Amino acid sequence: MKKSTASLLIFIVLLILGGIGWYVYTTKIAPQTGTTGTDPFGGFNPLGGTGSTAVPANNQVPTTPDSPTTTTPTPTKLPLLRQLTITPVAGAMASTTASSTIVRYVDRGVGHIYEISLTSNDSQKITNTTIPRVYTTTWNRQGTAVILRYIKEGSTIISNFYADIIPPKKIVASSSPKTATSTATSTIVSTPTPVQDVVGELKGRFFPSNIIDIAVSPKGDRLFILSEEGEGSVGYLSRFTGDTRTQIFNSPLTQWNVDWNNEDSIILTTKATYAGVGFAYLIDLKKGTTEKILGPLRALTTKASTDTTQLFYTSSVDGKRFISKIFTLKDQTSQDVVFRTLPEKCVWSKKNSSIIFCAVPTDLRDTNLPDSWYQGKVSFVDTVWELDTETGEVRQLSNLLDQSGKIIDVTNPFLDPKENFLIFTNKRDLTLWSLDIQD
Repeated sequence: MKKSTASLLIFIVLLILGGIGWYVYTTKIAPQTGTTGTDPFGGFNPLGGTGSTAVPANNQVPTTPDSPTTTTPTPTKLPLLRQLTITPVAGAMASTTASSTIVRYVDRGVGHIYEISLTSNDSQKITNTTIPRVYTTTWNRQGTAVILRYIKEGSTIISNFYADIIPPKKIVASSSPKTATSTATSTIVSTPTPVQDVVGELKGRFFPSNIIDIAVSPKGDRLFILSEEGEGSVGYLSRFTGDTRTQIFNSPLTQWNVDWNNEDSIILTTKATYAGVGFAYLIDLKKGTTEKILGPLRALTTKASTDTTQLFYTSSVDGKRFISKIFTLKDQTSQDVVFRTLPEKCVWSKKNSSIIFCAVPTDLRDTNLPDSWYQGKVSFVDTVWELDTETGEVRQLSNLLDQSGKIIDVTNPFLDPKENFLIFTNKRDLTLWSLDIQD
């Protein structure tokens, strides 16, 4: 009897302890405070989780790690006026594809070539061949070859280096192909080390050191090379590589500016100085003739239209007043321009040969121009204008100071092939800029 009573008491104690354990367990897995909804499994979810889901304030189902969302980045709106470099450049060229416009340029200090997009923020280094103190460059149409003019250290002689741009090579650290090894339970896939980009280089040869000036044809496949020979200068036509030279010009003078804007003709203008008169000559490449078209005019500088029917020119009147005019070759007449600027600040359109884009100083001082500007003794604050010489319509495209907050003195302007951008150098610090001129 005592044994039966003891067994009964033990059973009752175990029953009470089991009830307490069940109560504690069910309390721990109950829905937490702050959740909503009801779990039909009474707090136990055979698929995992706590049995109830918190609903966000926007009533959207939260994303789990198994279901990532893809966010499309908002395109960055680029400014109309952009400073493309912070270091001086020695020249640039532009090319286009169906969807983008890129500019290649040479770093003036070390001669490395870079590429930057005008339609995005993308940029990259193209070559790392070091050529210090590059002053000017001439490019082929594709931007795959360039002629660099520079002064070697310890010398005053200008070196002329023709270079092909050798594209970056791809280096694979491991050349082993992708292989698969099967085991009883799995397949192990081995892959080669990821491919690494290597910056390209320049390879080429030197042109003669007696070159005065080089101009490239509008198609970018020929050169006009003006060389100093004997007591004067001689002009040659050649392929862009400098091969197969043909003499087409000679003169007792050596100081010339070359302007090749039309495949069939080249304009040569004597280098300008306020202290002397100048002349402009046209070389007809089809006829093989050379004729004077303008001059004598004091301090003459010119820029020929892309069809060579017009010249934008400036000259000095009595050594005091600086004037800008449009000269028409067919009828040998000149007309005044509503603004005054230097032809070195202008570029003609190829799409419409009557349109010219010019950077115009807000205050064009007349003292000793253009010499004082060439020598850096004076600097200008420019605005950008578009002039239609056929209709006379003129419009301002940009006040560069207002848009950038910087003083910009434009030189060496050019257009991209689609003529959506005006690219130029700021003469004050030789940095490269672009201006979006799309309507």
